[in-house]
Amino acid sequence: LVALPGETLGLQALVDSDAEPVEALTATVRAPARVALSVASYSEWFVPVPRPSGNEKEPGSLAFTAEAAPPKDAFVGLVADALVPRPLDLPARARGALWIDVRVPESASAGRYVATLVLVGKGGSVLEQPLTLEIGAAKVPYQAAKVAVFYDPETLDKRMRDRAAEPSLRQVLHAHHVSALPERKRPEEIDLDLLALKGVLYTKER
Repeated sequence: LVALPGETLGLQALVDSDAEPVEALTATVRAPARVALSVASYSEWFVPVPRPSGNEKEPGSLAFTAEAAPPKDAFVGLVADALVPRPLDLPARARGALWIDVRVPESASAGRYVATLVLVGKGGSVLEQPLTLEIGAAKVPYQAAKVAVFYDPETLDKRMRDRAAEPSLRQVLHAHHVSALPERKRPEEIDLDLLALKGVLYTKER
């Protein structure tokens, strides 16, 4: 792993269960205490996509005319569409995935460190994979590259059954230096935006 102070790295761990189910699986990265990594683990929720997104004018995908669209089967099937801040549960002989955010603090000293990716389930440690973490000297300024993501909160409602996931979505985007551009239709919906603008949404208490 290569990072700069102030950067958040994204890792992915694929897990195949054997004859026994896996319960309450989480991931972390163990490193020397002086590095002081902050680690968050998310289970990936696979959503069935039966057809490409359409639009009101063309029979093709949302962004293309029918003639210019990619093959209709290219983007269908199970898609890891949501990162859920909870442990991963797998039935026997199944596959799942964990997304791991590793934040390197701005105070981290440059150098090469020995680290370990650790997967822990209900029955204890499942995997310990050695890693090398190389930290550069220059610090990453916040939003060194300006990137924004638009999302429709009503789509969150449909996919997640309510809007409770929206604060977690905003926190993940913020950790990766990405600005959120949600669609707002009612005045009361900007309460979350106010918390984000004040910085309250990104404190440890949240």
